Amino acid sequence: MTSILAGFASADITPPMGYKRSQWGGQSLPSTRVIRPLRAKAAVFCDAGNLGAGNAVAIVSADLCLLSYDITRRVEQMLAAVVPTQPIALVINASHSHQAPVLLTPGDATYDMGYDQLLVERIGSAVAAAWRARQPVTLTLAQKQTQGLNRNRRRKDGPVDRTLSVVEARGADGKLAGALWHFAAHPLSAMNTRAAWDPDFPGVASEMLEARHGSPFHYLQGAAGDVFPLDWYLHQDPPSRPTCLESATYLGERLAEEIESLIGQGESVDGDGAVRSSHRMIELPTRTPMWTVAEAEAAHRKYGAMLDHSVYEEWKSSDHVNTIAQTYEDRYRWVCAAFAIKIAKDVGKRMECRLWANRVGRLVFPVVPGELFSESGIELRDHRPDAKTLVLPYSNDNLLYLPPTHDLDEVQDWPLEEFLGQKKNRWAYGATATALIGQGGAEAIVATQKRMMDGLF
Repeated sequence: MTSILAGFASADITPPMGYKRSQWGGQSLPSTRVIRPLRAKAAVFCDAGNLGAGNAVAIVSADLCLLSYDITRRVEQMLAAVVPTQPIALVINASHSHQAPVLLTPGDATYDMGYDQLLVERIGSAVAAAWRARQPVTLTLAQKQTQGLNRNRRRKDGPVDRTLSVVEARGADGKLAGALWHFAAHPLSAMNTRAAWDPDFPGVASEMLEARHGSPFHYLQGAAGDVFPLDWYLHQDPPSRPTCLESATYLGERLAEEIESLIGQGESVDGDGAVRSSHRMIELPTRTPMWTVAEAEAAHRKYGAMLDHSVYEEWKSSDHVNTIAQTYEDRYRWVCAAFAIKIAKDVGKRMECRLWANRVGRLVFPVVPGELFSESGIELRDHRPDAKTLVLPYSNDNLLYLPPTHDLDEVQDWPLEEFLGQKKNRWAYGATATALIGQGGAEAIVATQKRMMDGLF
């Protein structure tokens, strides 16, 4: 038995009825029912032989679409009061379920209903409970390459990390104390499920595995900035399955079976039993668009005047994530024009980017506050052959999409109308409206994370 201690706990973070879930251009109805509850699941790791600062890490898997650093900071403050004797490096990894809430801007509607305080209290309580439940464990990691479960949504033959990873923590009695599973794909399989909370395929898989094993299974989202589930793709190609709850169930069940095949098959990743963490702040460039603020504002007014917003309150059963923006192009032009205004206003500014890196034995968790693309995630994954790296984007904050420079270069010279276009240019999504960082930003994140990862050993 190594010197690593681990504890697991969870809390229900389902928002109240009437609260709006994540919006993707069209949906505006508040949720009125729960298909599956949203959860925050905490795993705490610490080094039993060294109780100095920085030796405890809490990794929280949260059924949220996006979250702000405001939430992370407030949970950190709560933990400092609840566990005053031990600094805990906190990671809140949002699953990115699109049937879950977005908490990005303090003061907006997502905060005004008081859900932010409920969320902070329940995540903090889950971490504290996991801390109290610590026990000596051995850690193993098993991995496999999947087929047909995710796909680069921008390019048919673009990079995509198909790795499925399962970390098991077993107590001295050999029983499973808890497990983490890591896989990259947008959880939006059930996007047109009417006005409901649901964790999408990660919730399906975790529930099935927990029922079988009687132990917690925590989902960790990977570098999914340009990754769809199944064979879905931002073009007109007919998908194999519709966007619906049944597709989320299908993918969750497939993943549960793949995870099941890895249980008990892992190699030890205890290493020297060290638990370490690092935090750094860097600044990223913003974009230099081909349009002015006035031009973007005029486009926003123009497309807004064309719309009957009640038409877009909820998706139709025939709508699909592959083609929804092409189907309702003016609506999506209007949404994207709002981002175009911000891009133009931010010219010349620098964006603060907080990065974390954590090590538990031979496991390394680079933490990135945004939607990292596959290419960058794979580069970080493969950086240290002596370690096993699980990249955690969508964590602790969100700077939206973080595309590599060559993807930004591709759209750099587009005029505003081409930038807003959906029927012709929907494939470029992720490097267009919702990407606020400029050229070199993603590369700066990767380079800084590599140095941080190296410093953990």
